[in-house]
Amino acid sequence: MTTKKRLLFSYGILAVLLAVLFAANLFWGSVALTPEAVLSALLGRGQDALSVRIITQLRLPRAVMVVLLGAALSAAGYLLQTFFANPIAGPFVMGISSGAKLAVALVMVVFLNQGLLTSSLTLILAAFAGAMAAMAFVLAVSRRVQRMSILVICGVMIGYICSAITEFVVAFAQDSNIVNLHNWSQGSFSGMTWGNVRAAALVVLPALAAALGLPRLSIEKFETGRQTPSQEQQQKLAGAFGVSLPYLRGETDDPTSMDNWLSGAVPQEDVVLPKAVRKATAAVVAQSGDSGRSDGAVFSALLKSDSFKALVRETVLDVLKSPEGQALLAKAAKK
Repeated sequence: MTTKKRLLFSYGILAVLLAVLFAANLFWGSVALTPEAVLSALLGRGQDALSVRIITQLRLPRAVMVVLLGAALSAAGYLLQTFFANPIAGPFVMGISSGAKLAVALVMVVFLNQGLLTSSLTLILAAFAGAMAAMAFVLAVSRRVQRMSILVICGVMIGYICSAITEFVVAFAQDSNIVNLHNWSQGSFSGMTWGNVRAAALVVLPALAAALGLPRLSIEKFETGRQTPSQEQQQKLAGAFGVSLPYLRGETDDPTSMDNWLSGAVPQEDVVLPKAVRKATAAVVAQSGDSGRSDGAVFSALLKSDSFKALVRETVLDVLKSPEGQALLAKAAKK
């Protein structure tokens, strides 16, 4: 089974489970309703006013809200994992949820101690501000670390720090504030209305459309492992990030290390040829009458040159007369 088929099969199973759980939320509850009563209420043909109210005003808004917020949480995890190129990154792991809870705790304690009531909008804005503050700290740390594992550890550290400050604030709060904060942090879908659903849809649906409509860039394919960059693309990426190829491939922790010989990058150095070789080469080029010929053509002419052959012969004889050459000849004679 190919990867595409496995993904389609997995998505199909998830869609079936979602439909089953959505239907179960409409059928089951403190008041038992038959499938016929649920379908009649959904189609507007219900005769029992109580059943219609339970389905359309209580259970259906709650089920729709669960789907919307579940999709929002999954999209948040997807975006964080894609951005940080780490499969375990998420709002809870990176400390973003803890930052949101800290901001809400501060707002609740301050407002309620002053005798002011906190609306849902105020708590939402406070949670958003706390989450953005924690995210900004994570982004600031990401500029200084070189490994994503260290960044995840920093996110966990931020979460623990925010949780510790939250517990410190709660320790000096009134009992009613503690209960309100506990209920808010646990979350609940009870009492959801169509007004809440519309408010959530206005925020979640555009965000989902923006997240799922992001262009599939090559860099994203490289990060997720769906495509392997070529040697030329690796060199361009290394040049864009200002690092070496081994560092880009994860072969070294030093971003300034030189490429090894396997990467095909050989240090460019000026090679100084012996005087006799340069003289023979110049003679061959002069005899060819074309100094602009390619290296291959000049080398072919060089091999056919009598002066170059004589030079090679003299060089070989000199090597054989040397102590190293005599040792090689003696070893060859013994064999």
